[in-house]
Order: sequence, then structure tokens, then C-alpha cells
Amino acid sequence: MQLFKGNAGYLLFVGIVIFGTWLTSDETGGLSFNAIFGSQISDSADDRDDIEEIYQRAREFDANGEFEEAVAQYSEIIERRPRDATAYEGRCWAYYHMDKDDLAISDCTSALEINPEYVDALAIRCYTYEEIDLFDKAIADCTKVMELDPDHAGVYTARADAYRKLEDVDAALSDYNRALELDPKDSATYNNRALLHRDMGNDDLALQDYNRALDVFDPDVEYDSHVIWHNRGMVYADLGEYDKAIFDYRT
Repeated sequence: MQLFKGNAGYLLFVGIVIFGTWLTSDETGGLSFNAIFGSQISDSADDRDDIEEIYQRAREFDANGEFEEAVAQYSEIIERRPRDATAYEGRCWAYYHMDKDDLAISDCTSALEINPEYVDALAIRCYTYEEIDLFDKAIADCTKVMELDPDHAGVYTARADAYRKLEDVDAALSDYNRALELDPKDSATYNNRALLHRDMGNDDLALQDYNRALDVFDPDVEYDSHVIWHNRGMVYADLGEYDKAIFDYRT
């Protein structure tokens, strides 16, 4: 999808679901408890406390990048609550990070069958489609997210990535620009817009974006800046500024 899997710059949409309380109107797309889970769920207070403990463990595993363990927790919830859209979305998120694309798509789709306006599930499925080069499906999911949440920066970048790979330059540039209006500190989007500028032969604009990407890069939430340095080095090499290129390649 974008520069780094797990990059908070484009995956903040999932913060409410994974790190917040597990049952809120935001997590369920604004629908009520019964609208999401139906009449199948009639837990006792003890059962609800038990489920919340499982969710808490799943969130902790997610936060630590222990996605196989998170999958096990979400699977337990799904076994007990087969119409729990949040559990399907959480497991989808974990599968996405494990590069199990078919399983991620399947779980996001299951969440959307329960709640067709579940923004987080749509967004993750959009990212997954984009990564496996199903660009038309990615664009469709991203566009649906924008209809439901016009300020969702991450899907603008994902849709721009899809348009760039389809060589629709104008559409890609428009979406990158909008993503950066919404989140001007997203280094991944600057990097990807720089790739577009380089494709268009605009090395000066590409350099500007790589410089911005490095300026806003936050090592606390983004784990690898080497891609940006390497990409900027390629532009310097194109321009014949080999000392600068070598410096970036070695950084």
C-alpha cells in the first residue's frame, strides 16, 4: 500500500478499534449494539467482562507486533460471537500485517457483511487490494471510505498509490495533495508523491518531497527511514550529484 506497514501516518484509522474501548459507536460505524451484533448476543455481565479481557490481550499483542497471538485472541471471540464485526476487523488487521492477504480480505468482508458501513474494515481491505495489485477494487473501497469519512487521510494516499500504478498521474497527484492537506506530517505520503514526481521527470519536486518526508519522519511511530534516504539518493544520482547520492545510500 504505502511506504511502511504499521506506519501510524496512514493507519491511525485503526487506533480507535485496536487501542480504544472495544465497543463504541466509532468502532461499529455509528450503529447500535443490537444493530451490529443482532439478537444472537445475550451475554451475562461475566461473559462481557471475559470478552473484554480477550480484547485487551488482542490489543496488547497488536501494539507489540505479535500478530499471530492477536489472531488467536480474535478467533476466540469470533467463535463465541460469530457476528462480532469488530473481532473480524481486528483479525483482518493482524492478517494484513502478516501478509496473509486472502485471509485479511475474507475477514474484512465478513465484518462488512455485518456492517456495510464499517469504515475501518473498508480501509484495511482497500489497503490489501492495493498491495496485491487489485487496483480497481482498492479504488472502489477507498472511494466508499471517503463517502463515509471525507477526512480519512490514509485512504487518499492508498487511492493515489493505486492511480499512480495505473499511470493516472492527475488523479494520483490530486489524491496525494488531499492526503497531505489532511495530514501534513505523513512521511509515507511525501515519499510516495515524490515517486510520482520522479516518474513525471520532476526531480526538483521529488527532492522537495523527500526532504519533507525526512523532516517529518517520527522514529517513535515509523520504524524505517532507509527507504526515503535510498529514494532521495536515486534522484541525486539522476542529477549527477553523486556525493550526495552516496551519502544517502549509506545513511
